[in-house]
This record gives sequence, structure tokens and C-alpha cells, in this order.
Amino acid sequence: MKREVWLNYIAVIVAVVVIALWAWWLFRPEPMPFVLRVKWAVRQGIVLGKPAFLPKGNLLAIPVFSFASGGTTLSVNFWHVPSGSQAKPSILISKRSHPLGLTPQPIAFSPDGHLLAVGYLEQGVGKIGVFRVADGRLVRAISMGKSKAFLTPSVLFSPDGKKLAVMHDVRLRFVQIADGKQVETNIVPNMVVFSSDGQLIAALYASDAVNIYNASGRIIRQLRTALTSSVNLLEFTTATFSRDSQKFLCVLTEGQSQAGRDRRREWLGIWRVSDGKLERAISLTSFYDLSPNFHTPSALSLNASLVALTEPDPSGWDGLVWRVERFICRLLKRSEPIPPMQVVVRRIADGQVVAKLPRFGRVVSDCVFSPDGRFLVAVHDRRTIAVWEYTAKAQ
Repeated sequence: MKREVWLNYIAVIVAVVVIALWAWWLFRPEPMPFVLRVKWAVRQGIVLGKPAFLPKGNLLAIPVFSFASGGTTLSVNFWHVPSGSQAKPSILISKRSHPLGLTPQPIAFSPDGHLLAVGYLEQGVGKIGVFRVADGRLVRAISMGKSKAFLTPSVLFSPDGKKLAVMHDVRLRFVQIADGKQVETNIVPNMVVFSSDGQLIAALYASDAVNIYNASGRIIRQLRTALTSSVNLLEFTTATFSRDSQKFLCVLTEGQSQAGRDRRREWLGIWRVSDGKLERAISLTSFYDLSPNFHTPSALSLNASLVALTEPDPSGWDGLVWRVERFICRLLKRSEPIPPMQVVVRRIADGQVVAKLPRFGRVVSDCVFSPDGRFLVAVHDRRTIAVWEYTAKAQ
């Protein structure tokens, strides 16, 4: 009798183990296709701008703002990826740069990788420095004039590398590299993007419109985001043309006020350039609480297969601290603190999450993919730089 009881017990235990293993096999977590290759901290100063990869090779440039001897210094530092070793001496940009509210300092490599352009604000004057990457020599110093809005001029090389698209005081100008000649336009967008062949320019506006211009500056297409009346556009976080210039991809942040609380969500739009039709709208996040003034960085891989987005992550001890801070702020009717943020990578094909990258700080300052899509660089709390390698096969 006892033997039969024990056999029944053993049979039940074996059945439970088999069912548990079967359930684990069905719902087992997929291995994360991103591997942390290196992580380092900027020892002197803070990262103040979006990192930029050399178009050919794994050289990473990052603008760094530091305080020394009562003054301020803006420089661009270079690192090898994925080793994280310092690649070459820093390029000193300015010893008198005073970005308003520590606004990002835009940098851009020329398509051939020989030149680096840096936009900065010096004593209220918008300036651009064009440097030779090989030795750090200043090739061209361009003054954009007094900035009425105290905004740092943004810079973007044209695909032929002969001119810069510069956003100065919210107005688009084209600057010739050879002689510094400026051509002002009537285009006043928030962001501009070139197609790979240089024949098209996309201008993204705060009014939720995207205008496509040809090389001569004539509007050939207008894209509409088709937001509902209950939400408003907060910002375009990143945008790009497909490699064949037939499609335009853009990550948008839209917000709404609900019961006195500010909420936002992100989605990805894919338009056909030929007729301006919105081909797909991919929801990246559901609505979550966050101040409309807070910038959430994002990045698109150049082959348009992956999108990286910063999203709230209330897990861990700092997440618990944030919940307590939020509770107190709500009791006192004060503005709520920013939640801990992490980088979440999704496939563009279906919007599915590929990886949620661990945090190395409370806030993700910026993120960027390498030109070949192999590496993803994330900057945490303006000091810590993490390099992740995408190990899965191309989607």
C-alpha cells in the first residue's frame, strides 16, 4: 500500500515537473540580441550633444562641455568602437561657449569622413566650425550672426559634402563649405533631412506637417501626420529617407492632457514620397505620464530595420525612489519628477520589442546607431557611454 502511495506521489511530481518544463519552453524569454561591449564615463565635463559616427569606420565623436578655472570649454572627443579607447586628441571648439540651458551642441561628419562640422553659441553669436578630422585643423569658421532666440545652430552635411544645411534662429540656411557663403531660405522647420542622393530635402514642422523639397527648393510633396483632435504634436525625434528615397520614416511624440496630467506616446510613420500617402503608422508606446517639455531621444538604423526609443522604466531602487517622489509631488500639487528612462529597441517591420537595454543612469541623454547598424550607443545622465552590439541576423 505504501509503495503505491509513493509511486502516486512520484508520478504527480514527475507530471508537475514535465508540465513546468513544457510551460517554460513555450514561454521562455528570447535571448537579447544586444551585447554590452564597453561602458565608460566622461571624466571631465558632460556630454552635450548627439554622438556622431564616422560614415566609414567605427570612430565615434562626442561633444563635451567642461568647466575649468572659472571658464567653459567646448571640445569634441573621439573614441574607437567597440573598444572604447580614446582614438585621437580632442578638438578644441571654443573656450567661450555658453549654451543656453546646456542645449545640445550639434556635430556632423561629411559623407567622406574628412570633415567635422560643429555648431555652437559663443557670446550670443551662432557659429559653425568646420575641422579636418585627420589633424583637427580648423578649415572654415562661419559666423551665423547674433542669435535672437539664443539657440545653437544645427548642422547637417549635404550628401555631396559641398554645403551645410544650417538651422539658425529656426530658419534654414545653406552654407557653402568652400567660401562660407550663406543662402537664406524662407523655410522655418524644426528639423531637416536629406535623401541619400541629395535630390530631396524633408522639412519637419511643429504644425505636424512634413514638406518635401527638391534640390532647387521647390515644394513637391506635403506629408500629413493625421493626428486626432484629442492629441497634439510635441516633437519629431528622428527622421530619415529610405536608401532608395522612395519612403520617408519619422518618429513622432504626441501628447494630451487627461485629468490635469500630461501624457504622451510615440509612434512611427512611414510615408510614400511619390504621392505623400501615409503607408503605415506603427504604435511604439501606449500613453504614459511625462512632462511635455522633456525630450525623449530616439534613433533609426540606416537600413530602416530597427528603431531605438527611450521609455520610462520604474523598476529597481531608483524606480521606487521615483514613485515616492511622484507621490509627494502629487500631494503638494507640484510638477512631477522625471521617471527613470531606458532604451527599448523595436523591429520596424512589426513593431515588436527586440531588447530592453539595462540602464546606467536615471536619464538617457541620447542614442545613435552606427552606419552599418552593428552598434548602438546610448548616453546616460550626460556622462556614461554604453556601446551595445547587435548580434542577431539582419531583419
